[in-house]
Amino acid sequence: GPIARIRLIAIHGNHVFSQKQLLKVFTSKRTAWWRLGFLSHSDRYSRVQLAKDIEQLRTFYYNHGYLRFQVVDQNVVVSPDNKTVSIFITISEGPQYRVKGVEAQGLSGYPVESVDVNAYLHRLFKPGAVFSKQTMVSASEGIRRYFAGRGHAFPVISSSPEIDDLTHQVYLVFTISPGPISYVRQISFTGNTRTEDRALRNYVSQMEASPYSIVDVEQSKARLAYLPYLQDVGVDTNPVPDKPDQVDLLYHVKEVNAGKASIQGGYSTSDGFIYGASLSEPNLFGTGNYGSLGFNASQYQKTYSLTYSEPYFTPNGISQTVTIFSNITTPSTSLNQASYTMDGYGGTLTYGVPVSLNNRINVGFGYTYLVLHDVNGDETAPTVQTFVQEHPAPYNQFKGILSWSYSTLDRALAPTSGFDNFLGLDVGIPVLSDSLSYYKIDENMKYYYPLWYGFIVEPNASVGFGNGYGNVDQLPFFLNYYAGGIETIPGFEPNSLGPKNPFQANAALGGNFRVIMGTNLILPSFYNKVRTAWTFDAGNLWDTNRVDQGLPSEGGVQYESISLKNVRMSTGLLAIWYSPMGPLEISFAKTINAKSSDLKRFVTFSFGASI
Repeated sequence: GPIARIRLIAIHGNHVFSQKQLLKVFTSKRTAWWRLGFLSHSDRYSRVQLAKDIEQLRTFYYNHGYLRFQVVDQNVVVSPDNKTVSIFITISEGPQYRVKGVEAQGLSGYPVESVDVNAYLHRLFKPGAVFSKQTMVSASEGIRRYFAGRGHAFPVISSSPEIDDLTHQVYLVFTISPGPISYVRQISFTGNTRTEDRALRNYVSQMEASPYSIVDVEQSKARLAYLPYLQDVGVDTNPVPDKPDQVDLLYHVKEVNAGKASIQGGYSTSDGFIYGASLSEPNLFGTGNYGSLGFNASQYQKTYSLTYSEPYFTPNGISQTVTIFSNITTPSTSLNQASYTMDGYGGTLTYGVPVSLNNRINVGFGYTYLVLHDVNGDETAPTVQTFVQEHPAPYNQFKGILSWSYSTLDRALAPTSGFDNFLGLDVGIPVLSDSLSYYKIDENMKYYYPLWYGFIVEPNASVGFGNGYGNVDQLPFFLNYYAGGIETIPGFEPNSLGPKNPFQANAALGGNFRVIMGTNLILPSFYNKVRTAWTFDAGNLWDTNRVDQGLPSEGGVQYESISLKNVRMSTGLLAIWYSPMGPLEISFAKTINAKSSDLKRFVTFSFGASI
């Protein structure tokens, strides 16, 4: 028959909680003009859903101490035209019950565990506190996990409240049977037709022939689920027949093709026209190793690269990544950059050392051969001229790499919760006479915190500082930071902030100190491939090694002091679409405190580039 919509839900007999409070428990809702039918069916009457809602109502009262709560009557009245229904529910709340005491039984042979469990229960159930069924259920689960983390794979926990209707008190008794300590006999995988077992076994913390630990088992499941070539990871803990002290673990995995062969094309207001091609495979030949071959070009840079990475170069999880590359850079005046041509050829060797599940330290070494061409003395800024005169090219550049990363993000793409932090140090090492000595320190952090109704707040910060040391008194100009544009401070022209070159239409020179801070309010999304956010960003960049060679009107570089009055701010709307051709990011941002000399752009976007 036709779908009947809910005209009214009325609850009678409630005295402690208002009808508005109780109806929030219901999934069923009455019809309202603001409730769009194509987005929600909550106003459609369903007998099954009503039964679930009444059970939720009962649970709500139990969790607030009303153990004698009853649904006295429920009546559904259908309109004459069968298009709407009215729901009437009569309840009896009863008295509220409080905790009298709590104890754990069955642990006489476990003195240490008995102390731990009783202390845990007394923290949860304090005498005089309002009884909550949910807390009782959570306590049972907490005790189960406690013993499952100490080798007892199948502990049995039962809870029984002893109710005193005269005093309206509850005495809780938890009866616990830990069972024998179980050892893992065998760990196996199913569903992996391409990936080698040994590649998956690298991510399993639980060891065979070791005591069972639910912490290690679930941690292993989470690590497997985070691999880009796996999805829908599950695990079964199976007792071994006739072996009460042994269990087998079976991990169910579903493989996906995570390799990519792409031809890239697009345009970015930060990089100009972008094109290129790449091949990448995070599960090369089923080994779990990563390989990539790529070519990318923009209006000012061409890059060729080859990368090979072994996540488990050693059995204890130390990774090794080898990259060789070639860069040809021609900064563009149309992109607010200085004018010169630079060729670079080199490679890096990096090792990653896992400190814990979420912490990783990377150490490495790199070499680059750099050549500068077409440094035009008439158009080049005084700072660049001075550096090239003091340190003529080419450069045999050696550098050390040290970084620390920490991440608790729930997923790699479009995370909804968690913290992500990166702290990195690059040091130029003067191995040869034409090697430049410098250092760069970078700190980047993001924190995703879910609010309500799908809103997520994401504060973020990025701080970078670099300088020279030894016979180099400043950061090499081609390693400078830039700011402005969609990836730093939207609303300003890309790469336009900071010191300016008076000889070249005030093109930005970059700086050695950059601070960017912001907050994104990520909006609810009805399509998981689109993410929108209201943004607020603030920051700027400076050159702490000022080389003053006259006033700007006389050909000197334009500088600003490091102060709050020189911090630039903007706000606006950011949208990202993870399209089949690559991510499309567009920003509509308005500057808040731009100065007359600043270059502004309301709309900035990037398409076909990595974001």
